Amino acid sequence: MILDLKDKISIDDTLLNREMALYQGAVLSDSEGKKEAVEALVALGYGQSDAAKAVNSVADAEEMDAGDLLKAALKKMF
Repeated sequence: MILDLKDKISIDDTLLNREMALYQGAVLSDSEGKKEAVEALVALGYGQSDAAKAVNSVADAEEMDAGDLLKAALKKMF
C-alpha cells in the first residue's frame, strides 16, 4: 500500500523550519558578525552546527567583523 502525502506537507517547509531552529539555537549571541560568519560557512558547505561551534569558539569574536571572524572560524575547523 502506497500512501501519497505530497499535498499534505511540503518538504521545503520541514527543512526550513529545522534549519531555522538549529540556527536560532546555535548562535549564542545577537552579533551580526557571528550570524554572517555562520551563514558564510553554511554557504561554503559546512553543517549548521559545525559552523556555529567554530564561530562560537573564536576568542574575542564580538570585536571582529564578519570577514575576520570567518577566517578565524575556518582555522578552528582544521
